[in-house]
Amino acid sequence: MLFDYEQELTIHRKDANQKTAATNAETYKNIDWEQVKSEQNFADYQALVRVPFPLIFKKNQLHPVWVLRKYAFLFEQSTPATVHPKLWEQGKLNVQAGLYQVTENIFQVRGFDMANITFVKGKTGWIVIDCLTSKETAEEALKLVNQHCGKRSIKAVIFSHSHIDHYGGVLGIIQTAFMERLTTTQKRFISAIWAGITAILWI
Repeated sequence: MLFDYEQELTIHRKDANQKTAATNAETYKNIDWEQVKSEQNFADYQALVRVPFPLIFKKNQLHPVWVLRKYAFLFEQSTPATVHPKLWEQGKLNVQAGLYQVTENIFQVRGFDMANITFVKGKTGWIVIDCLTSKETAEEALKLVNQHCGKRSIKAVIFSHSHIDHYGGVLGIIQTAFMERLTTTQKRFISAIWAGITAILWI
């Protein structure tokens, strides 16, 4: 038996062992900082609207559903020996929030949830790729893109995969008029998604 789990695994954080600390220190020294700066500059170039540390609430609730400021420590602390330095730097890029233009007619709202939401400007309206985790964060993302790119109806929703941060906010995207055009089977699918989210929140 390699580990005595009752002794080794606790709720308390541990310092990095000597090997981990040395490996991470060596990785930090070898980071291509010009590449890091280039990625930051590219993100800055794509940014249309900055929304520093968005705070998003559910209606009539005191506790927010999304608080990006919880990740502000990434800028306030130096990289600890317990964390891979490249992961720490990637985290800093992920904390940037707002509306970004990826390319012509393709926009993203970043930092409003764990995932990004993408809006493709089609000829007749928005095609939405992934819908974040909650109805509230998706609604705020849609509001932001409509404010700055012109209000458009939702013509299609694409789920890239089945992780909840990519489909959980679908009810914040699909509006009443769109729901009325769905088939019975599609409505049941949407209802099943919402039922699943509710069940997860109650666990």
